[in-house]
Amino acid sequence: MERAAERVPPPVPSGVALRGQPAGGCGPWEMRDRLGTGGFGNVCLYQHQDTGARVAIKSCRLELSVKNKDRWCHEIDIMKKLNHPNIVRACEVPEEMNFLVNGVPLLAMEYCAGGDLRKIIHKIIDLGYAKDLDQGSLCTSFVGTLQYLAPELFENKSYSVTVDYWSFGTMVFECIAGFRPFLHNLQPFTWHEKIKKKDPKHIFASEEMNGEVRFSTHLPQPHSLCSLIVEPMESWLQLMLNWDPEQRGGGLDPETNSPKCFLMMDRILNLKDSKIQLPVPQLRKVWAEAVHYVIGLKEDYSRLFQGQRAAMLSLLRYNANLIKMKNNMVSASQQLKAKLEFFHQSIHLDLERYSDQMAYGISSEKMLKAWKEMEEKASQCAQVGTKLFECSGLNKTSAED
Repeated sequence: MERAAERVPPPVPSGVALRGQPAGGCGPWEMRDRLGTGGFGNVCLYQHQDTGARVAIKSCRLELSVKNKDRWCHEIDIMKKLNHPNIVRACEVPEEMNFLVNGVPLLAMEYCAGGDLRKIIHKIIDLGYAKDLDQGSLCTSFVGTLQYLAPELFENKSYSVTVDYWSFGTMVFECIAGFRPFLHNLQPFTWHEKIKKKDPKHIFASEEMNGEVRFSTHLPQPHSLCSLIVEPMESWLQLMLNWDPEQRGGGLDPETNSPKCFLMMDRILNLKDSKIQLPVPQLRKVWAEAVHYVIGLKEDYSRLFQGQRAAMLSLLRYNANLIKMKNNMVSASQQLKAKLEFFHQSIHLDLERYSDQMAYGISSEKMLKAWKEMEEKASQCAQVGTKLFECSGLNKTSAED
């Protein structure tokens, strides 16, 4: 803490109104967005008006106790020591913002524009409760996010760096499956007693409707992991989620003196960059699955083609029947029209002959009336038939055929 005290910047300049964050602008630095809010601090994005440089500034929004001020300064110390592509990098605080806010200095960090890190882990950002420990160090203070804490922390036991193995394993499991490994629907203190007697190789537990807890040594389905790394990842999670803190992480490798869980993770990460020759049985299985899939596609295509062919033949038969019926209707209509025309001419001829007979005194009013009625009915039938013929389009279709 003495080193942090030696680096404490000067108090807030007069006229700068700060409430958990520097004012809207500090010289050429302009606040562009609020990135997040935590228990003690706010993180905002600042951009330089001239150069366009961007930096994330974390500032304290509360009056802290002496102990929490020490933690704040300790976080800045740890951040400046770390140099890793997966850990957010601490930067020098711009000169215009090098002052205290609520009695503690600001923390400047590189701006990570990757979205919400609660869903996809790109970088480790918040080290507010981090401790600088080696493999043999023990601690007793109890702080952190409850859902990811190692079991020994719930029992107020002393702990070592292996608590981070549990937390890291829990986060990796959640990235793969979408939920935490052990009874994720329950609060931390409630699932503790149900899980504490699990087998060291169990990496997943779910609760049935009857209250029975089911354990598994495998990742739950579905997940998006490549089949080549599922088994190695399950073995790695078995090391990280071991209930026994002394066995967690697999201990140190005698050759490299590095934790075995780190070496195993390196091998898993290298799988995606290396060309792996699959064993012959596995190759046969992959090819068999591919051939089976292609055969299935071929059968589906054949069934689809046969169905389309049957549908086309059915439509052609139906069309042929319609054409045949149309031709029959045209023929019958023409025959009826011809008969009606012949009947109309016959009546007209009979009326002419009757007119000639009337000159000789031969007549019958009753017969004349009947002929005229038949002539009128024939004319009406001819008109109706012509209209129906035109409306149905048979005449046009017959002419086109």
